[in-house]
Amino acid sequence: MLEILLLIWLGRKIAAMAREKGRGPTGYVFMLVGLWVGGEICGMIVGSMLSPGRPGDFNGMAYIFALIGAAAGATATFLIVKSLSPLGAMSGARGFPMSAPGMPYQPPGTMPPPPRT
Repeated sequence: MLEILLLIWLGRKIAAMAREKGRGPTGYVFMLVGLWVGGEICGMIVGSMLSPGRPGDFNGMAYIFALIGAAAGATATFLIVKSLSPLGAMSGARGFPMSAPGMPYQPPGTMPPPPRT
């Protein structure tokens, strides 16, 4: 139950981050849930392989590794959403304009001299 509440809270944070970048949040929230569950399953498998226990017993190492895998999946989602470039009116306005009316493509005197042969 606690994991579900944590996923809802993290999903709202991911959605807010995606909206700030001008993106639709639905796919990123699904990515959060998918990477969370996938990381949990992979962590559980790794923890089960590393623990010296009998099959059927409670495996604390597998549980800890599952939580670490879930946290890794959530962290990966946050890093992906954080690294997105913003969309919208200002997305192409970074740097200098590529061309302006009356401006030549290459201003005179800015080209390096040709190599001597």
